Amino acid sequence: MRFFLLLNLIIISASYAENKLSISKTVEQIIIDSKSKDCIVRKKSAMILGKYNSQIAMKALVNCLSDENDMVRNAALVSIMEKNYIPQYAKENIFYLLVDSNVHTRRLASSSLMKLYIPQINNRPNLCKIIKMALSDKDDIVRENMISNINYINFNIPNNILENALKDSNDNIKIVALNKILNYRNKKILLDTMIELSKSKNIIIKKTLLSSMRFLTKTNKFEEVIQTLIKDDDIGIKAEAISLALSKQILIDFETIKGILLSKQIEENLGVKIISYITIRKDNLIFFQNLLKDERVKYRSIVLSKIINSRYRKEIDIWSFLNDESIEVRKVASYAILKYNSKKNIDDLFDFINSPYSDVREFLVIYATKQEQSVCESLLLELLLDEDENVRLLVLSRIYNKQIKDWLNIIILALDEDSELICKLVVKILSKHFKVATYAEKISIEKAFNIFLDNPAKSPYLKTKIQTILLLKNK
Repeated sequence: MRFFLLLNLIIISASYAENKLSISKTVEQIIIDSKSKDCIVRKKSAMILGKYNSQIAMKALVNCLSDENDMVRNAALVSIMEKNYIPQYAKENIFYLLVDSNVHTRRLASSSLMKLYIPQINNRPNLCKIIKMALSDKDDIVRENMISNINYINFNIPNNILENALKDSNDNIKIVALNKILNYRNKKILLDTMIELSKSKNIIIKKTLLSSMRFLTKTNKFEEVIQTLIKDDDIGIKAEAISLALSKQILIDFETIKGILLSKQIEENLGVKIISYITIRKDNLIFFQNLLKDERVKYRSIVLSKIINSRYRKEIDIWSFLNDESIEVRKVASYAILKYNSKKNIDDLFDFINSPYSDVREFLVIYATKQEQSVCESLLLELLLDEDENVRLLVLSRIYNKQIKDWLNIIILALDEDSELICKLVVKILSKHFKVATYAEKISIEKAFNIFLDNPAKSPYLKTKIQTILLLKNK
């Protein structure tokens, strides 16, 4: 048996060696073909060489990058770019194709910068010269590829090239250049070109310009551009410009702001941003009070928050917003009621016990514990009957913490609940209190525990917990 295994290994090894020799001979032949006088043969060779991973095949392929025929150079570039790993010496040769006579080769090379990183490229004058030429290529696609992918090679774009890009006939190049400025924080170039850019018919250019202007300080030129964009035909640009102006404390006619905020065409988040910059004053209070009825939830939420935190808080009934259909608005109102200890008549409070929103009823539990004892007890006992499990859990927790009148019997009675979560809380409370309970209280708790243990419908897990408590008590 071992003999046959050994024989098989010898046969496989011989076959592998023969195959390796065959591949080597094939590569040698392809390399010979790559030097053929026929450019078609050389092109095919460049395409085939890319299929092999040997160093000798790669070196031959790199040589094809400088072939006199543009089809061969293009085929070699395609073959190299299909590889997962490109050696450093190959990358340097590819850079020369950024200025190739064939525009398709230049386009391919410029779209492949993500694979061409060379350390300290800014210290390589020959490569820097090529990159600058490619950035100013006569072909739109090459220029766009270069400026879009330039970050991959960590090349510092000269200011004059970046400025030219902002004046490019291709709008896509202008947009990419603006984004580069936004990343590099190059203020001078933006200041020199932003008036012209603000008059562009391209919405994306103006939108990107506004984003870029956020890191600039307020100047006369800045305000001139802002005023131009506030008058823009596109309502989105107009709104963005107003937002930027307000963030820089540039005075804007409030009628213009009102028109923007009332428009249904602007993004809700942008409207919220604009509102956040405005101070509530007597002369605009009525407008913002009307916005509290706006169908946009985020508007109602931020306006309510701003009025509550202004000197005009008493001009609105904060409690009424607990009836708002948005939980976001209700949370703002709940927080404000607790923060400013807003009082409500006991009879009116009972109206909120029937609120369709469980979060309001949960809030009422918290509110109750901050009121005088009689109000607290009345509300908690009423809310103990709530249909929502989470509300009842919160009520039981607060009844125990506040230890309202007859609290222990109330907690014990909750052991009859069908909810395992509620029973779990009750067992935890009774277990904790058992250690400090009076003799009479211990008798009551033990009796309740034994009734629980006899109930086949109750949780086995909780029964084990109770049995442990009772065992420890007898030690």
